[in-house]
Amino acid sequence: MKICRVYIESIPGSPYSQSAQHEDPKLDRESHEDYDIRTWRSKCTTNGGGQVCVPAMALKQCIDLAAQKLGEKVPGRRGAT
Repeated sequence: MKICRVYIESIPGSPYSQSAQHEDPKLDRESHEDYDIRTWRSKCTTNGGGQVCVPAMALKQCIDLAAQKLGEKVPGRRGAT
């Protein structure tokens, strides 16, 4: 098994969201933005210590999509991208 250590830096203006469902009710006259600010912790995946974690499959799918969009040729494999 190979172990890779990466450092992820977000692009300003593009927050990470897992869009998980939760049961927190919306308060009276609360805007959607205020609701998101109040309940964002309920949507996150966390570890035992309460730290927010990015699921491994989310990283894998991100790498797959980036490779697909780059469309670079694989050396020695004819037209494979």
